[in-house]
Amino acid sequence: MIHFKPLCLTSLLCLSTLAAHDTNLYGPVLPLEHVEKSIGACALVSTGDYLYTAANGKLAIYNIKDNPLKPKLVRIVTNFQGGRQMIRHGDYLFLTARNFGLWIIDIRDRENPVILPRFDSTELATGVAVSGNICFIAHRVYGVQLLDISDPLHPRHISTIRTQEAQTVFVQDHYAFMGDWASGYITIADVADPLKPQVISRTKLDGFGDGLDLAGDLCAASTGHHSFKNGGSKTPEGFGHGHGVELIDISNPHSPTTLSVFKFPQLYHLGNDFWTVRICDNYAFAADTYNGFFALDITDRTAPKPIGHALLPDAPRMDPKTRQKSLAPDCSTSVALGDGCVYVTGSSTGLFVVPMPGKSHFIQPTSKPLAAPTVVSPPTIPGFKIFDISDHVQVRRAAYYKDDIAFFACSHAGIKICRISDDSIDVINTKPTTCAYDVAIHGDRLYAAEGPDGIGIYDILPDYSLREVSRYKHPAYGDFPQILHVYADGRIIAWHGRGGKLSFIDVSNLDAPKNVFSFSKIGILYNDNLADRDIDGIVCCNFGHGQGWFDLNGDVPKVITTPTDNLRIDHNNNAFAAFNGKFISADFKKLDIFDPKTITTDEKPVAIPLGASEVRGQPTVDGNIVTFVCRSKGDITTFDCSDIEHPKLLENRTWRNLPCIPDRAIFWNHRLVIPAGPAGVLLESK
Repeated sequence: MIHFKPLCLTSLLCLSTLAAHDTNLYGPVLPLEHVEKSIGACALVSTGDYLYTAANGKLAIYNIKDNPLKPKLVRIVTNFQGGRQMIRHGDYLFLTARNFGLWIIDIRDRENPVILPRFDSTELATGVAVSGNICFIAHRVYGVQLLDISDPLHPRHISTIRTQEAQTVFVQDHYAFMGDWASGYITIADVADPLKPQVISRTKLDGFGDGLDLAGDLCAASTGHHSFKNGGSKTPEGFGHGHGVELIDISNPHSPTTLSVFKFPQLYHLGNDFWTVRICDNYAFAADTYNGFFALDITDRTAPKPIGHALLPDAPRMDPKTRQKSLAPDCSTSVALGDGCVYVTGSSTGLFVVPMPGKSHFIQPTSKPLAAPTVVSPPTIPGFKIFDISDHVQVRRAAYYKDDIAFFACSHAGIKICRISDDSIDVINTKPTTCAYDVAIHGDRLYAAEGPDGIGIYDILPDYSLREVSRYKHPAYGDFPQILHVYADGRIIAWHGRGGKLSFIDVSNLDAPKNVFSFSKIGILYNDNLADRDIDGIVCCNFGHGQGWFDLNGDVPKVITTPTDNLRIDHNNNAFAAFNGKFISADFKKLDIFDPKTITTDEKPVAIPLGASEVRGQPTVDGNIVTFVCRSKGDITTFDCSDIEHPKLLENRTWRNLPCIPDRAIFWNHRLVIPAGPAGVLLESK
C-alpha cells in the first residue's frame, strides 16, 4: 500500500486532458501522461524500483527508481505466451495467462527476468494471489486452485475451492476473497487448512464481480456489466449499469456488510472484461474497462466522493457483434500505486502515469503467510479406486483403444499408455510431450492435442507404443490445440484452444495437414463443447450463444446453423454425445435431443424432463447407459436411457461435488474410467 498526501487538483488540471465523462458526477478530468515506447498490457505490477506489465506474450520492464513520474522502458521479454493478471511475491512474478496457464518469473535480477517452465493449471487461469508458499489461481467457473510453490520449478496441486465464477482472488491472513463474475458475488473462503478450504460467506454485488483490494477490514470490489438490483440486462435500468466500486466491511468475514456503492457510467461492451481497484489510505483507484480510470475519496466509507477520472486515448476497437473496427477510447486494464502517482495500463495504447502530488511510501502487508501442507494425500471417493499415473500432474483426458489399453493425456507428464485390469491401472509406456491436453483414437491411429506443439498424429504400434507420422502446427499466435475430436471417418479433426475459435483441419494427406475452415462466435469455449463423434458427417458445438451445426461431408465444412440464443444451454459445461442416431445433451432439469437430419436455426430440441434430477456436463455413452461428467461442479450423473422418453437416474452411479477435477469419462468393460486432474484416474468399483 502507498500513503498519499491530500491531492492538489489545481496542479493536476493545468495539464492537457482528453475526452471526459460528466465532471459533475465523476470529478474533473485527470491528466494521463503516456510513457514513451510503452506497449499495451493487461497485467501491471510495481516493485517500487521497477514496473512490470504483461499481455500477449510480452513482459515489459520499466525503471521507476530514478523518477517514478517518468518510467523508462528497460527491455521487453517475449519467451512466454499470454498474460492476464500478475502479482509479485518476493523475487518472483506470478502471471496468469488464461488458456496458457501460469507463468512464474524469476526477477532476482530485476532487469533480466528468467521465465520458468509454464505450469498447466486447471483451466483458464485468470486471477492470482500468493500467500507464503501457496499460490491461488482463479479459474472462473472451475474455481480457485491452490498450489504449493515451495519449489517454483515444480508447483504442486493442493486443493480446489469451488465457486460460482471466480475471476479475481485476494488472500489476507487465512481468508481467500474471490470476485465471482456473472453471478455477482464476493465469495470468502477460510483457507486455514489449505487441504480443506471452506466457503464461509457470499456477499451480493450490484454488478458482475471482478477486481478486489483489501485494506484491513475494508474490501473494495470493482464491478461491471449489468445491475442486478435493477433487473439486469433485461431492463433499461439494469443494462450496463453494473459498473462501479463497492465498499464492504469484512471485519466479520462470515457476515460482510456493504457500506456503499459508487456507480460509473453505463456501459456494455464485450471483448475486454477488465475491472481493477486499488486502495491507498483514503483513496480508491479503479480501471473500469472502456469507461477509463477513476479516483475516489473514500474517507467516508458510506459515501465515496469522486476526485477525478480520465478516458484513455482512442484506439481501434472491435465490435463483437458486427465484427467491425472503429476508433474509441482504449480499454483501461489495470492500475498500480506509485510514488506520488498512479500507473494505468491501456490494452493497446500502453502505460500511463497519473500524477498524484504528495510524498508517498510503500507499506509492507501485515497479512500472516500461509504454509503449504507437507503431504497431500489422494482423495477417498466411495465407488471408485484412484490411481496416480503421473505423480500428481493432472490427468486431463482419456481414450480407450482395445485389449484393455487406454491412452491418457497427462499434461506435462506426456501421454501415458496404460493397461486396465479389474483392480489396477498400470502405466506400460510413456510418450513424452511438452504438454498433452487431449487424445482421440480412430482405428490404429492416435491424435493428440499438444498445445504449443500443435496436433501430433501417431500410429499405434503392436506393442502399443506411438510412432509419429504427422504433425499440424497452427500458425496463429496465441491459439493452440487443447481439445480435439476426430470426425468424418478420420478425415477431419475439429479442435479449439479454449478460446473463441473452432477450427477444422483435413488430415487425409498426412504429408500436409491443412486448416480448411474456422468459425468464431461470441463466447468462449471453456470446455469440450463438441460432440463425441459425428452422425453421417453432421456435428455440433455448444457456443456461448447457442449451438453451431456443421456439415463435414464436402471438401470444406459448411455451417448449417449459426449459434443463436434460441438454442442456448450452459456452455461452460455441456457438450453432446451421439445416441441412437441423434445427439443428446444435458440441460439442468431436462435432456435435449437433437435430430441431425432436421436441424434448423429455429428448431427446438426434444426436451425430456428429468423430474427432481439435475444434470450438466459432458456425456459418454455405453449402450443404453449415458454418464454426464461436470468438471466445474465435480458431478457425475448416470442414466439408463433404454427408454429415452423416461430416463432412469442410476443413483448408485451418481456422485456429487467430488474432491477432484473430473473430465469426460470413457468406459472399460462397462465400468467408468474418469480422468480426475491432479488426483489421477478414477476406476469405478465392481
